[in-house]
Amino acid sequence: MTLTHRDIILSILYYLGGDKRAVDLETLTVSCFKTFPSKFSMERFAEYPRFDRVEKRMSDIQKKGLIFKEHAFHYKLTDKGIQWIKAHPNIVELIDKQKEKEMLNFREMLNYNIDNNEYVIEVKKIKKSETYKKYIKGDKDKISIIDFMAFLRVDIYAKKELFDRKITRIKSICMRDSKLRGIFNYLENKYTTNYGTFCKEIKKRGKI
Repeated sequence: MTLTHRDIILSILYYLGGDKRAVDLETLTVSCFKTFPSKFSMERFAEYPRFDRVEKRMSDIQKKGLIFKEHAFHYKLTDKGIQWIKAHPNIVELIDKQKEKEMLNFREMLNYNIDNNEYVIEVKKIKKSETYKKYIKGDKDKISIIDFMAFLRVDIYAKKELFDRKITRIKSICMRDSKLRGIFNYLENKYTTNYGTFCKEIKKRGKI
C-alpha cells in the first residue's frame, strides 16, 4: 500500500494527540520526517526535514475540513478528521509499524524535540532568570512583565509567530518539572500566553 503525504500527516497528527489538542507545525514536521525520512527530507541534504513539504499540504488538508488552525502554526484534527482516522485503521496501523521500526517516541517529540542534554541546559537558564529567583524566594508578586518577557526570551517587538513559538518551547520544558510547571501556570494566569492580550498588557504599561 502506498501512503500519501496526507495519510502520513493526518496519522502522525493523531499520534501526537492532535485529536485532543493543537500540535505545532515544527513538531509535526519533524515527527513526519523521523518516521518517513525519505518522504520528508531535503533533496540535497537528506539529513534535514523539509518544512515546506508539510506546510503546503496543511493548507490542502485544511480546505478538506480535516484539520483546523487553532492559532499560528498549531493544528488540530476536526471531527471530520477524527472520522477519517477511524475510517482508515489500515493506514494508522502502517504508520504505527513504521514508528516502531524507527524506534520513535512521540511523547519525547511533543517536548519540542528537546533531548535530555538540551533540557538540562534550558532548565539552568530558567533557574538563572529573575522570574525563577523571585518565585522561589516567595516574591512572585514582584515578578514584572519585563521579567516575564525575559523568562520567555522575547522583547516588546516580538511578532505573534515568535511569541507563540517561545511559549510552546518554554511550556514544554516547564511541564516536565512540577516546580517549573507551577511557575509557568502562575505566569500564564498573571500575564496570559495569548499574544493579543499580551500586547494589550504591554501597551497598558506604556512600553510601546
